[in-house]
Amino acid sequence: MINEASLANALLETFSLPIVACVEGSPVSEDRLTSGETAELARLTAPGRRDSWLRGRAALKRLGTVMGEGEDTSLLKFPHPKLSLSHSETWAVAIGLDSAKIRGIGVDLEVKSAPRPETARKFLNASETVWLRRMEPVDHPRLLHRLWTVKEAIFKADGDNKGRTLKEYALADPGFVAGRARRGDLLFFYASFEVPGGFLSVAVLPAVE
Repeated sequence: MINEASLANALLETFSLPIVACVEGSPVSEDRLTSGETAELARLTAPGRRDSWLRGRAALKRLGTVMGEGEDTSLLKFPHPKLSLSHSETWAVAIGLDSAKIRGIGVDLEVKSAPRPETARKFLNASETVWLRRMEPVDHPRLLHRLWTVKEAIFKADGDNKGRTLKEYALADPGFVAGRARRGDLLFFYASFEVPGGFLSVAVLPAVE
């Protein structure tokens, strides 16, 4: 569904940063889990959640190896300044960048599960809502789907996101598929890509100059 090389090239072209992307469609084998990961898995009982978690570990383990972070994902705490993870349906995407140029990175993948129209008030601020109302109603589901992933990616790129809401992240222009967003004095850059069944968005928070 998502080609790693194409995604990495698109991210390099958009952000001018060599962001590493690992896409997985298969869960990691449980015999490859560390003791810490096994303990985390044991807390999940629903088969769907276990499969999704294992798929995410597959992506994170490969990303950790590429970036020199190691394969024990139980040592990771999110939001992480160098790594981010998202999974949806039967896919998981992990991205990472070890660079002094950023202090936060986020990714969000949503396929099939587009947000319901009534949920827009939970993640769009007043100006974004006005913008949406100016768009053709037939386009609202697709636009909301994209904007949801953009807001989620930005939220994940914010290392100080505890207790915050998606409405706090204001997009400079909701119509841009690649643009800027702010939370107070923080300036984020994002890009969203349409994939089969949905959208994948990536956001970075640049380092303070």
